[in-house]
Amino acid sequence: MKDKDTRHEFDVPEEDPRIGVSLLKVKPSRYPPADRPRRPKYYILPARANQKEVADNG
Repeated sequence: MKDKDTRHEFDVPEEDPRIGVSLLKVKPSRYPPADRPRRPKYYILPARANQKEVADNG
């Protein structure tokens, strides 16, 4: 699954109520079903994007 806001990718059970609300399914070819949870993938903004935000704030 992929979080809509943070874009982090992680495994959740198929019956999780957040699917379709705050979580999106990723392509099954990229993440085929697994018998145990995989390590999460975190989405991190490039350094330049973070610097711009700091510059805009003060």
